[in-house]
Amino acid sequence: MTDQLQLIPLDRITPAKDNPRRNVGDVTELAASIKAVGILEPLIVIARPKAVMDTKTGPVTLKEAGYDLVIGHRRLAAAAKAGLKDVPVIVRTLSETQRIEAMLIENIQRKDLDPLEEADTYRRLFELGYTEHKLAERIGRSQSHISKRIALLKLPDVAKKALDEGRLQLADAYELTKIADHPERVKHAITEKASNGYYRDMKQVVDQELELQKWADNAAATRARLQSEGVKLLKDVEHQFNTPAGATRLGKGWGELDITVHEHQKGPCHRAAVIRASGHAMYLCVDPKSHLKGPDKQKLARNLPSKVTVDHKKEKAKEEAERQALEEAAAARMKVLSRALKSRVPKTAATHILSQLLGDVLRNGGGGMDTPELACKLLALDPGARAEETIEKFAAKGGDHLWRAALAVTFALGEEGLGAGWTEKATLARHMAYLKKLGHAATPAEQKILKALR
Repeated sequence: MTDQLQLIPLDRITPAKDNPRRNVGDVTELAASIKAVGILEPLIVIARPKAVMDTKTGPVTLKEAGYDLVIGHRRLAAAAKAGLKDVPVIVRTLSETQRIEAMLIENIQRKDLDPLEEADTYRRLFELGYTEHKLAERIGRSQSHISKRIALLKLPDVAKKALDEGRLQLADAYELTKIADHPERVKHAITEKASNGYYRDMKQVVDQELELQKWADNAAATRARLQSEGVKLLKDVEHQFNTPAGATRLGKGWGELDITVHEHQKGPCHRAAVIRASGHAMYLCVDPKSHLKGPDKQKLARNLPSKVTVDHKKEKAKEEAERQALEEAAAARMKVLSRALKSRVPKTAATHILSQLLGDVLRNGGGGMDTPELACKLLALDPGARAEETIEKFAAKGGDHLWRAALAVTFALGEEGLGAGWTEKATLARHMAYLKKLGHAATPAEQKILKALR
């Protein structure tokens, strides 16, 4: 391989169509630098053979040779923006495999390569014969880093797009790779995290999706087994406490038909339903009265209610009446609350507001795991066995104690979020602004954390 440094016209260089960088991005600053001091690092190109016309169709003519760009796509775009006519290049003789390898390896070293571009680059290098171990040694990255990046390629398009647009954090994308084989679950997890991200992190969301998928897989396997056994299926039920309409369970509990599945499956009334919440089978009888014939079979119904069928119309009417009563009660509450907001808000409302919000944070996961302990530390209180109870007892004294408790928890939320970087930028910005009022100047390290948040 012989390197040749040359100055050649910019318009004779063709960018590689298979460049791993999908978009060179904004090159305005780079163009300004090139305009001021020129291109300090030459581009790497390979010479394209001169085109020769077929002698059978016409005279032989030679076209001016061109060059295919291997390394330096951003510099080429910036040079064009800066108005350069010629650019310095190193002309190399490379095979097609060497060209691809050089282009990919060089791009991996760039810090501004986005995760999906990096992942696709690794994939293409694997196609050239690299192993994770060999590639890790070549580029100075860990095998774990490479395998995690590669896993991103398994994500469905909805997740890749969210990652590209910055709506999905890289750490969350890694979590989603655990359910990448189920696009709908990935989509649901992204939506769930976006709407409840303050209370649940992506790991919790994905763990729930994995559990739901496990149940769905169990249900599908159970359904297939029952069908292969020739069992007629009723509509699935959500939980083990639900029973399909018009059917009675087999078993020894109250309201169940005391007969074994083995004995019952021989009759025409044998049915089954799949429980979605676990994936298990529920065995049922759709004609329990048929088992009450003859004195020898009376024992089968010892646990069966005297009325084996339910009047579903009455049940439905009862449920509707209860629902309507709850709606009416809710409407009445809304009127009272709306009326309270239209009048002058009494000072006593502040106590209610603080108490409710404080209780929500301490009891319902509004903060992090260490929020109560950190608040106790700020108040110089012994947290005891349950720090949240200590804070609540302190606040229950009322007056200044309630305000100090609420402020301590607010401070704790800000400090915990700043230390872990898990909350919204606006929340931490307000925390830092209040610290400024108290005389604390944000350090460069703290400013860096704020900039990194969305």
